[in-house]
Amino acid sequence: MPLMPWLFSFRSRPLAMPTPSDRSISEHSIPHDTWLMRISKLLLLIVGATACFGFISHRAPPERLSTTPSAKPSAADWIKSGDDLMQMQRESNVSRLLDLAEKDYRAALALDPAHVDALLGLAWVSSTRHDFTRAVDLAHQALRIQPKLSAAYALLSDAAVELGDYDAAYQHCQTTLDLAPNLSSYSRAAHLLWLTGDPQQAYSLMEKAIKSGGTRLEHTAWCRIEFAQMHLQAGDLVKAEELAAHAFNAVPRHPRMLLTMGRIKAAQEQFKSAEQFFESALKSEPSHDVLVALRDVQLQQNKLAEAEKTTQRLIKMHQLDSSHPSQLARFYADNDRNLPEALAAAQKARSQGKSIYVLDTLAWCLHKNGQHEEARVTIEEALKWNTPDAAIHFHAGVIYLEIGESEKARSHFEKALQINPRFSPREAAVARRELARL
Repeated sequence: MPLMPWLFSFRSRPLAMPTPSDRSISEHSIPHDTWLMRISKLLLLIVGATACFGFISHRAPPERLSTTPSAKPSAADWIKSGDDLMQMQRESNVSRLLDLAEKDYRAALALDPAHVDALLGLAWVSSTRHDFTRAVDLAHQALRIQPKLSAAYALLSDAAVELGDYDAAYQHCQTTLDLAPNLSSYSRAAHLLWLTGDPQQAYSLMEKAIKSGGTRLEHTAWCRIEFAQMHLQAGDLVKAEELAAHAFNAVPRHPRMLLTMGRIKAAQEQFKSAEQFFESALKSEPSHDVLVALRDVQLQQNKLAEAEKTTQRLIKMHQLDSSHPSQLARFYADNDRNLPEALAAAQKARSQGKSIYVLDTLAWCLHKNGQHEEARVTIEEALKWNTPDAAIHFHAGVIYLEIGESEKARSHFEKALQINPRFSPREAAVARRELARL
């Protein structure tokens, strides 16, 4: 695959858990609220959100709220309201905001069925919910009306990445860059390049994204936090902390910023500080990544009772919303819990897509369930993209060791520690022990 000359903002946002939603767009799905009722609902939501998340109080309410109750909103008014709600969702992780934004975009379509911004807004909602099939369909609807929409190609790229079709992701990402070289396309391309084994070019493009700037302070902060994650994965804690601190200072109550700051503190073995960041991140809505990270630092501090409460909170979250099976499968496999259930969940995730991390999780679950040859085949499929993630190579090392391929096991243990010698306190120790034995 040729490298792109330039290789996320319409997509540069944390992705929320998917929820079932109507895939059709028709006048029957238009909100029945009156304009005054919608204003009241949104005002109540903002007041409630302000009580929970202080940062929202610093944001101006949507401009359309100044419209008199008797005025009839235009499609542009509804789209502006939807966009503001989606930005609030990015900064708070409150899933209810997605439902309200969807109603606004549908109201815009009721007034103008060919409004591409409304279609793209609905695609944005679907992508955030991880309903990528619907997001792709809506993006294509928009492109049939207006063929050169960079945001539509960006959403298509996101879906391809999440579904594991990286060749298509490259094509859509390149088109996005050609149409609109900016923070959104540069950072999206950087993420794709990092995933597919070119971290140096990914670093260059992420720097370019940050220098380009965005329309909101949070957009640039998001790029910095993603860049910090790349450096954290590489074990460069100094650079990761520098970038994360800059982003955190810009939007200090953003769940993604809090999560990354906590991860850096945990890597520095400042577990109490890390725990405080994770607890702050959970003040909006539960998040799988935050709960897992919180449990890990609780265990590091020998807080066994608290860790078990966090475990049960995590499991309950997935029981209430089973639409992200790979996450729960990985958690179970990492902790040798409910291994048959873990494998079933990983296989379900694989039936929905074949991203690098879905394949890695399936391989790990197959290994934990004694299906080592199937695990080897699956981990090799995950490895072919050369993602610079130490955990994937650690899993490969364990799997190869189990089937007696010692040299391959040695190579992957060495690679894991080369990428990041502190990628996991427990697993890094296992890798070192096995290398000494080999």
